[in-house]
Amino acid sequence: MTSFSTRILDRLGFRMAFSLAVILLPLAIVSILRSQAVISQTEARNEAALFGETVQMASAELALIDKARGVAGSVSAIVLDLLQEPELCRAALTRIAERSALSFVGFVGTDGAVPCSSLAAPPNFSGTADLASVLENPREIVRRTPLGFASQVPVIYVLSPVFDGPNRLRGFVTASIPHQVILDSRDVQIPGTEFLTVNVAGEVLTSSLPQEAATAILPSSGIPKRYLEEGGTFQARSDSGAPTIYAISPVVPGEISMVGLWSEDSADGALFYLDRAAFFPLVMWLASLVVGWFVVDFLVTRHVTSLGGAMRSFADTRRTQMPASFAQAPVELRDVGDAYVNLTDTVVRDEAKLEDALHQKNILLREVHHRVKNNLQLIASIMSMQMRRTGSTEVKEVMAGLQDRVLTLATIHKNLYQTSGLASIRLDELLGDIVGQMQSLSQHAKDIRFETDYDPVSLLPDQAVPFSLLVTEALTNAFKYISAEPGADLTLKIVLRDLPESRVSLVIENSRGGPDYERSDPHSTGLGAQLMMAFATQLGTEMDVEATGTSYRLALEFGAAPLEVDDG
Repeated sequence: MTSFSTRILDRLGFRMAFSLAVILLPLAIVSILRSQAVISQTEARNEAALFGETVQMASAELALIDKARGVAGSVSAIVLDLLQEPELCRAALTRIAERSALSFVGFVGTDGAVPCSSLAAPPNFSGTADLASVLENPREIVRRTPLGFASQVPVIYVLSPVFDGPNRLRGFVTASIPHQVILDSRDVQIPGTEFLTVNVAGEVLTSSLPQEAATAILPSSGIPKRYLEEGGTFQARSDSGAPTIYAISPVVPGEISMVGLWSEDSADGALFYLDRAAFFPLVMWLASLVVGWFVVDFLVTRHVTSLGGAMRSFADTRRTQMPASFAQAPVELRDVGDAYVNLTDTVVRDEAKLEDALHQKNILLREVHHRVKNNLQLIASIMSMQMRRTGSTEVKEVMAGLQDRVLTLATIHKNLYQTSGLASIRLDELLGDIVGQMQSLSQHAKDIRFETDYDPVSLLPDQAVPFSLLVTEALTNAFKYISAEPGADLTLKIVLRDLPESRVSLVIENSRGGPDYERSDPHSTGLGAQLMMAFATQLGTEMDVEATGTSYRLALEFGAAPLEVDDG
């Protein structure tokens, strides 16, 4: 998982997108701040527009109420005189109600009786709560009732006291404005807005909505009292939970206020942006990152990937195959591709020259080793001829030892020119050749039982030469001093092991015993022993010699020099 995430973070597209994100982040922040500023200005303008509309509605409703108040005040000045002639009084009030679009105009006495009104059969107000409250504090009042006592429709009514002499209350003149007339007077200019009137307690007086629906769109915590008294705008959640802008304008100070409201629900999603100032800048920022990633991938990454694939293919097959789509890459990348093609052509030509030179070198080296092997074999043949001419046994033995050494060197050169790499020699094959060669030269080798066990081991010529000469001297001594008890086999055991950590071990062990036991001297200080010690020193080790009554064992272990890889 870590390597996968690291690989993603290392990709050119991701780094370019991240850099672009850092570059565009200040612009996104500025956009968010500007959006918030625009939203704040928009909300302020919305509040101002709603408040202006609410004031206009309040003014229109106030004009109707003032009209009703004017009617009530005018009638209260003449009603006592009109009461002298009931028919004339009813006709006058009827005309006034019709001309003023009032549902009821009448005089209510302190006892609740209605001696004169615009209706032919007015009701009696005696015992009503409104009459009892105004009798306690006679004054002009404006109130709303969902069901007019006289007109039986929702009305806003005005009560104006009528006095006969100082502080002598005779009754009240009432003028009622139908609720529908008030609603018809409203000319809504802002779509999605609602207007209603409330009293000082925040209760709905007039609304185009049913009572429950009108109550549901008011603030859940109620309208603050200071707005009912002074007016103003504020934002709150309605009782139904919708974010809403409220504008309050007093119609009758201390009595009735006009409430205008605009909710997000009524805007049909138009306030989505207003509620999410950071949404669209962030979406645009993320979209720019995606577009940037796509552009970088389309113009750069895919071509770089194609070029990388062509490089890997060249490394595996030494063939230059540029994809056809690379022709559509930007000119800078095409220049890189052309440089790569030229480079691969140069590499292929140089490799061909090197391979040809290496091939020529190998041929020459093989020829040199072959000629050296032939010359050494020629020397060995001359020595063999010389041995046949001499009559001295001692001279023959000395020359036979020299001949073995010369043939061993010839065997080494034979292995060198037969080896394909010419850089190393297989010891297991070399040992087999040396043993076979000495078997063919030894007179009593046919009586010896050979036990060989070779691991495949390779050495450089610098180590293979002293190793081979040491083996030759050791086998010469073994052939010379091998013996056995009567009836037992003559045995010669040769073991080559490839040890860990580039170590090589050799063990040569021959049997001892019988009549010839006394003449075998494992600690001889002759020329052969001295040569073996010298060759062991060249290999960087020492020989371990162990002699018992039944065997003579020579062992050594040394470190193999590292091989140089040569694919020629």
